[in-house]
Amino acid sequence: HHHPVHHPVQDTVQLRSDSTHSQADSSIGSRGSRVSLDPPLTTSALRSVFERSTYFISSAKEDVSSTVVEPFQTVDSVSPFLYKQFYQTFSHSLFYHTRLMISRQAKIMWRAKSIYYYRLLKDFLLGLVIGSLFWDRDRSDYSARVALALSAATEMSFSNMSEVPFSCHAKAVFSKQLDAGFSPAFSYALSVVLVHMPLAAVECLLFVIPVYWMTGFIDTVDRFFFFLLTVFVFNLVMSALFRCIAYGTGKPDVGQVLVEPVVYLMVLTAGFLLTFHKIPNFMIWLYWISPFSWAVRSISLNEFNDAIYDTVTVNGQRTGDSYLSSWQIQTESAWKWAGVGVLFGYFLFLAALSAVLIGTKRKWLAIGTKRQDSIGSRTVANQNESRRQTDITRQTVAKTTTTQTADPQDDGDDNIFDDIRLSVSNASSVLPFQPMNLVWRDLKYYVTVKKIDETGKAGTVRKPLLSGVNGFSKPGTLTALMGSSGAGKTTLMDVIAGRKTAGTVEGDILVNGRPMKRRRFNRLMGYVEQTDIHMTNATVKEALHFSARLRLPRSVTDTQRVQFVEEVMDILELTQLSN
Repeated sequence: HHHPVHHPVQDTVQLRSDSTHSQADSSIGSRGSRVSLDPPLTTSALRSVFERSTYFISSAKEDVSSTVVEPFQTVDSVSPFLYKQFYQTFSHSLFYHTRLMISRQAKIMWRAKSIYYYRLLKDFLLGLVIGSLFWDRDRSDYSARVALALSAATEMSFSNMSEVPFSCHAKAVFSKQLDAGFSPAFSYALSVVLVHMPLAAVECLLFVIPVYWMTGFIDTVDRFFFFLLTVFVFNLVMSALFRCIAYGTGKPDVGQVLVEPVVYLMVLTAGFLLTFHKIPNFMIWLYWISPFSWAVRSISLNEFNDAIYDTVTVNGQRTGDSYLSSWQIQTESAWKWAGVGVLFGYFLFLAALSAVLIGTKRKWLAIGTKRQDSIGSRTVANQNESRRQTDITRQTVAKTTTTQTADPQDDGDDNIFDDIRLSVSNASSVLPFQPMNLVWRDLKYYVTVKKIDETGKAGTVRKPLLSGVNGFSKPGTLTALMGSSGAGKTTLMDVIAGRKTAGTVEGDILVNGRPMKRRRFNRLMGYVEQTDIHMTNATVKEALHFSARLRLPRSVTDTQRVQFVEEVMDILELTQLSN
């Protein structure tokens, strides 16, 4: 024999059918006595109990689907605040979004600075090692200089491979912000590129200085800075290419697997391991599109077109041109700057492509529980354990942390839905608020699954995950969606929030009695999943302030924005976790 243990946070409510009503009433004794009841363990039993409650009966009489709290006004009659919030795709200009994105991206990179310290140190040490291996090469050792050009390009390529996992993680976060109308995809892509540029410049400088001056390249300032410029632009090209691969795949492991063959193929057709005439004619296009071939050509021309190589060989050819011809590299000086121009064009194209990929090629993670076909597989032992866990006292209900408004004349357990109410603050928000009724009516969701029939033949069948679900949520109220594991709670929320990218959705979703406009609704609502994804190096307060600065128009002052964020944190009980 044991006594029940009461904890105000862990209070539960037990529902029962009328068949056990008299038995339950007889088992309720004095204060503190234990009640042992059989809770509804199936969907139909729970539904039966709920539909007999006075809360259900009273709410069923309301028809909020046709009720318009406050209709949307025409564009000409709204205030600047409402115009920014409800009648534009984004709250601010492209410049403002880009500036704010750059600020956030720089802060995130700075907080992960230890990673970049090691990255820069690695580049400098590797430059010293390569410079020592090719120390002060003789002018006649032209093959070593071509090899150094390829080594510089290869190192910049390897150094940027870390962009793949970082970009995959960032895409998982920004995809949700993009759907919510935070910012254009172009602003985010541009911010990543611009914040990466200073890192790339320092990285190239630390690597190029020992490689260039220790190995005996032409010791003039203009030749050195052209070498540095070529390596810098090549660095930007490879970082943009790896981001495109990451945004296109969305998965770090897949992206890193694809990077290896892409880089290997470009190095193989760069004109060093296989010279121009040794590449088969049907694959020569790989030579012309390889960023490595353009970088190696420009660096080689920068070296061998100097006056120091103007001496004439025994066959009457200029020495520098002879060295270039032996590697089947073009000798005209126009190719030198053409290489930088083509690389810069690659960079612009890949940067634009990354904005397209992050804005269109995205997929939501399947987070949450899976729907179970039935509850019939549960064993009797599990059912008995469930009964023991849900036994409660009458006093437990009275001590819940929510505010109760029980009718003293009605002691029936069927009215337990009426007895529990949530205390809502009457404090007005610092910002204008337009109340909205949200209604979902006859909502259905189907997915296509594989099925093997009795003959063993594989096929597909439409499986319903939601079957004619109806419900509503009124302004200023908190609606709790309850059900057993696998009942479809997460699926219903995902469908309402527009997070389902596969399957078929049928039915109506109404906002203030009108069909939902998905793009606008995503900007106005907030959806937090069971396991949500955020930037690791941003605090809770910073994430909310960043959201507020992007989504609220400029008519909202800094003081109002700060007060609004504090209000949100207080309502969600996040104040103690703000930093």
